[in-house]
Amino acid sequence: MKSQGGQTVLSKETEEEFIKYKNICADWGYLLEAYDLRVLVKVYLDKLGVNEKRFNNNMPGPDFVSSFMKRHKDAISQKLSQNIKRNRAAVPPEIIKKYFEELEISLSGVPTYVQYYKLRRDESFG
Repeated sequence: MKSQGGQTVLSKETEEEFIKYKNICADWGYLLEAYDLRVLVKVYLDKLGVNEKRFNNNMPGPDFVSSFMKRHKDAISQKLSQNIKRNRAAVPPEIIKKYFEELEISLSGVPTYVQYYKLRRDESFG
């Protein structure tokens, strides 16, 4: 069955990658908020040099997140945060090292913490 609505901004493959990493974060107990997804898409488009005219300064609006979540409701983990015992939360050092190695690769070219929060502040007051 053909999907309704206009053409999506991201390719099917790219959206699947975003879902994959959103679910990994959920498995680790870090839930990405709607704003986080919006910023990730903005950074992705900026890095590609794409100027998406449907977004203000390449920043998707809340409606983008709503549509994204509806399109992928069966694939996205909707886990809620929960308190876990310390022994369940324990992670071996080699896993932590691997995480930071992967994170360094994944974040190559992504704005720094300060840039990210400046972007959030500008979006809030813009």
